[in-house]
Parts: sequence; C-alpha cells; structure tokens
Amino acid sequence: MIAEDRVEIKPTEEAKRVAGLVAEELRLVSVEPERVAASVVGGVGITCRRVLGSGATVEREAYVEILNRGPIVACLEEDGEEVSITKHDPKEVAEVAELVVLFFASLCDRESQ
Repeated sequence: MIAEDRVEIKPTEEAKRVAGLVAEELRLVSVEPERVAASVVGGVGITCRRVLGSGATVEREAYVEILNRGPIVACLEEDGEEVSITKHDPKEVAEVAELVVLFFASLCDRESQ
C-alpha cells in the first residue's frame, strides 16, 4: 500500500507498478522496505534502513524514488551523508535492488571485521 496523504502530485499508475516491482525485488533479497509512500515531486519513494552496532553507531539509508516521468533514482546515505546518487531506467528494477543489497552488505562486512 502506498501512502498518498498530503501529496499534491499523485503517483502515476506506472510509477506505482514499478515501485511495487522494486519493493518485491528488495523483499526477495531480504531487504524489507521501511516505508513506501508517494513522493512530493511526483512518484513513489521507498526507504530502507540498516544500523551497524547496538548503539546505532552507523546508520545506512537507501531511498529509491520512482519518478512519474520515468527514471528510478537511488540515493544512498551513511549517517546522514550522501554516499551515492544514481539514475536508472525503469526496466532496471533488479539492478536497483542489487545496488541496495550491496550497499547494506558492505555495512555487514564492516561489522564482522
């Protein structure tokens, strides 16, 4: 379910469809989206977070935005600092999910060291 309250530019049906595919692809690789909601710029945003350490020492966030006009934008952050922003074709759903998984996996690798 996509939350659409307080959004002026509603997501298109295509943006909703692609967002559903991205969310499902993330779930298939054990990344549960924390939030799926309409974006204020028109589209759907998916937020995923992971924390390293019991004292919340490092937090990583992946925000994937499926824009009404077509592209998927993946913004990766660590402790509130932007690490990477990439733009993808809507057909690259699996690639976007893999990008998020690898970003979180590198955090897990750091924890095990």
